[in-house]
Amino acid sequence: MRSNMQIGSLNDVIEIMRRNLTIDENGFETETFEQVYRLRCKVNTQSSRSKLEESIKNDSETSRTVLKAFVRKRDFDADNYVKYKGEIYPIDNVHDYSDDLYEVTFIKRRKGGGL
Repeated sequence: MRSNMQIGSLNDVIEIMRRNLTIDENGFETETFEQVYRLRCKVNTQSSRSKLEESIKNDSETSRTVLKAFVRKRDFDADNYVKYKGEIYPIDNVHDYSDDLYEVTFIKRRKGGGL
């Protein structure tokens, strides 16, 4: 099934990143990310929610936004990460949307400070 999405609507950019763990000279594990692909895409917000967490020490608000990106097919999976607008997020799901597109779901989580 061919997609009816117009190529001109792919006006956002994401980068597919690979996570690398190495041991530094002090024996500590360090995390680095390496770009695998830079892809034109269409990013849509699927859902967004915010919740107030109460604790003895402080009140804070946590927000969660589920984003979907429609990208041309490449060789990657949910073990990779997405870099979008300067931030790196784990990929939640890669769905085979059509013959030429993947639907990539990733989740932005943010924890705010006290009220």
